Amino acid sequence: MEKILFFNFSNLNSIIYDADESSWKQTPRLSSIRPNNGGEKLNVCLFDLPHTLPDEHIISLFKMSDWANLFTVNSGFTLGNGFYPIMLADNTMYFTDKEEYSLLNGDWALDNVYKVDWNNKPIPAFNRYTPQFPQGWQQGIIEAQNIRVGELFEKVSGKLVDINDFCKNNQNAQVEITYSDRYVKTELALVICLQFIKDLIAVLHPSSYRVKMIGESFSDPRANDEGYRRLGDSFISDGKRDEIGNVLINDDKFVFESKEKKEIPHYRELMVKAGNNVLRIMPDAGLAHWGLDVQQCQADRQFYGTNNGVNARIPICSSTEQVYYVRNK
Repeated sequence: MEKILFFNFSNLNSIIYDADESSWKQTPRLSSIRPNNGGEKLNVCLFDLPHTLPDEHIISLFKMSDWANLFTVNSGFTLGNGFYPIMLADNTMYFTDKEEYSLLNGDWALDNVYKVDWNNKPIPAFNRYTPQFPQGWQQGIIEAQNIRVGELFEKVSGKLVDINDFCKNNQNAQVEITYSDRYVKTELALVICLQFIKDLIAVLHPSSYRVKMIGESFSDPRANDEGYRRLGDSFISDGKRDEIGNVLINDDKFVFESKEKKEIPHYRELMVKAGNNVLRIMPDAGLAHWGLDVQQCQADRQFYGTNNGVNARIPICSSTEQVYYVRNK
């Protein structure tokens, strides 16, 4: 093959695969291999791929196979201690001495990239890798459409029977719910997430429940924290987000917690525990994948403002399909 990219899988905790490949940062010298959503598939070698992968990483690779031909390399291939391959192209090997720039994340090939002539050197043996969708998981696609915030849970549970089965089989249980999403940074995103969880709780009819919302610690000095602020505007900090979250839900059974980015996995996950039974819901791009439907707001002749609680009537829309992964065990 003329060109193959290498992604380092040696540190699973550092893998934050982003489905939006266009967001990856790259050095100018590697601009010719910038991933994109069109054209032919890229050839990608999963370097140092462990024999056993968590389900969430298998799902990431399953999605990745839509735009990439995946390969592994024979275990004997190495560049030497402290060097990590980035790309082999036209008998030139590009590599980095920074492990963090070789991982499967947004910093891939960011800096410290070097090249060496690979003529007369052994070509690695590449083996085709086809990820198998994890056993026990269900996949559902939510169509691009215009809905209300309060309709999202019904749309999702209508596509994924595992959600309904879990709710049916765990009525009146003591329930613990955790939603982890590092990208919830606006009031609209909070409202969508909180309403989805409220609707889930209403169907479960738990004897008691606790909810933990985990988001990323952040500071956005450009955000407007005074005067007029729209539903889709970023909060100035995680502290303000968590404060507004408490105001919006007005339920002391909800707890908001912020963590450093590296402590939160990239994939979004809603986990529901009812005794020994666990429901895992992984929405690609998160529960807050949806945006405000401005045209419907105008048709309603209503301004949906901030600090008005969790309003199920807020119109939202999506221009692309959204994939949900669910496991009931």
